[in-house]
Amino acid sequence: MKNKVNKPITSVNSHLGSPVFMINGQPFMKPVFETYVPETRYFREFADAGCHVYSFSTNLADGFGSPLWIAQDKWDFSELDARAHRVLEADIDGLIMPRILLSTPLWWREQNPDEFMVLDNGEKAYPRGKPSVTPVERTFESIASEKWRRDMTYGLRCVIEHIQESDYADNMFGYMITGLMTEEWYHWSSGMTVLGDYSVHYVRRFREWLKGKYVSADRLQRAWNNPKVDFNSIEIPSRMERFDDPKTIFRNTEKQMNVIDFYQFHNEMIPDTIDYFAKIIKGATESSQVVGAFYGFMFEFCGYFSHPQLLNEIKKLYILLDESKHYDKSSCSQVLIVGDELSCNYVVFPRNRNGMGWWSELLSQTFMQPQPSFYKFGAPHDSILVDDLELVNIDQYKLIIFLNTYNLTDRQRALINNRIKQKGRIILWCYAPGLFNGSKASAEAMEELTGIKIVPSEDETFIAPKITLSDVEHPILNDMKYAGFTVIGPENKSCKLFSVEDDEAMALGRLPGTDDITLAYKDIDGWTSIYAITPALPPEFYRSLAKYAGVHIYNDKSDTLYASKSYLTICADKEGLEQ
Repeated sequence: MKNKVNKPITSVNSHLGSPVFMINGQPFMKPVFETYVPETRYFREFADAGCHVYSFSTNLADGFGSPLWIAQDKWDFSELDARAHRVLEADIDGLIMPRILLSTPLWWREQNPDEFMVLDNGEKAYPRGKPSVTPVERTFESIASEKWRRDMTYGLRCVIEHIQESDYADNMFGYMITGLMTEEWYHWSSGMTVLGDYSVHYVRRFREWLKGKYVSADRLQRAWNNPKVDFNSIEIPSRMERFDDPKTIFRNTEKQMNVIDFYQFHNEMIPDTIDYFAKIIKGATESSQVVGAFYGFMFEFCGYFSHPQLLNEIKKLYILLDESKHYDKSSCSQVLIVGDELSCNYVVFPRNRNGMGWWSELLSQTFMQPQPSFYKFGAPHDSILVDDLELVNIDQYKLIIFLNTYNLTDRQRALINNRIKQKGRIILWCYAPGLFNGSKASAEAMEELTGIKIVPSEDETFIAPKITLSDVEHPILNDMKYAGFTVIGPENKSCKLFSVEDDEAMALGRLPGTDDITLAYKDIDGWTSIYAITPALPPEFYRSLAKYAGVHIYNDKSDTLYASKSYLTICADKEGLEQ
């Protein structure tokens, strides 16, 4: 099949304030159409709407189509080729970005029984009767296995070589590498009550990771509070160690740093695996084509928009997004929200409410529940990880919200002290800010960080982190009271009490039915510190806080809002006309 295009060079670069795809050095803003039903009619629908890049699944072994790698030295590329040809039948100038699922062939698993994951019960297959999307009664490769990585590298290179020699080679836009659970690169044991990976491969990689972090046995022993531990004797934390006490909110750093470290390593193994295979593709293509991976949820659209009115709207969207390459999309936000990945490892994960897998109500209330409020308080915001604080232009932000910085290093604390706590800025600290510094836990460290004396309760009883608004006049409270709020915060019990005991701080709210201060305000030299026991608060709270910080409010209603230097988008929160 002949095509009309010259082989493009694709990349991701910064352009007018945002990262974008580039084709031969020119920005490309149109969305990619992807589907699990790669039929010509769907490709043609989107081609007619203005689409130019198309994605479909292919897989080394089991997956969403016929396997490519059917025996050690036997391949079947017929379905892959047919799907690519369907794209070009619909759009002869179309570009292709296949999703290559790195599934492990059955014949390979039969030949390599020592390369599998090992579960905490010593078995290599998940038992039946455990609710999960993970297939049961079959083995899974250990992503730490060097042999598995080498052999999958060979398989991946064979696929790339076939594509490069095909009649659609000049239509290649890039590649998606997918793997593990539902293509989305999360551990097979996610959501399971049977834990992994206890294989020799995972133990070896964990030991190597610890050597990289601690360097010397002496530093490891001090961090783990264990004078006998050394790199050669370390094992994966046992099932008992990983089964958290549901009556506590944080892990005990004097006894459980091995668990905290393990979960940091365990979480880093996924991006490490993605990077490993992405580098293979970059090498095979001489870095001439983009490489990506799923790292979260996705949606596929085939057939869902097969209606003239919907397809016409999609056509308008393609035109709009294509035009956007001429406009500055950099941030105009005056609000910055800061989260931390590592701090999540300090939180206890008891069994979730459905008895399936693990769940932290605290982290749900910290990350998931506040999101609607962040998009509905009437001004745009930026979100970053605490590790990226030194990379952003802090000067543009008047309000900074620290969501879950339970653990902060000396370097991070110094950065916050020297760059953020100044210029009249408002800083909102949420639950237990700065309580941990590696293996050390200190209430005094919270006060040094926030300027407010925050005290953890000696009672481990879980509370619902609610706030009864104080009967005082303050701009932060006035709008909420006008809107009819007297109590704010989530209903579910999620954590023990961390309250304010500071005579110099103004009490803006208390735990319902008590005198315990759960929302407090304090003016400090050059900046203002505010503590809230939870970030799961209504948009009216964040709007009042932003107004007090001098943030420009685009909309006083709780409608979903996005903005950049060139675009303002508002989605009405309810039906009917509004002014």
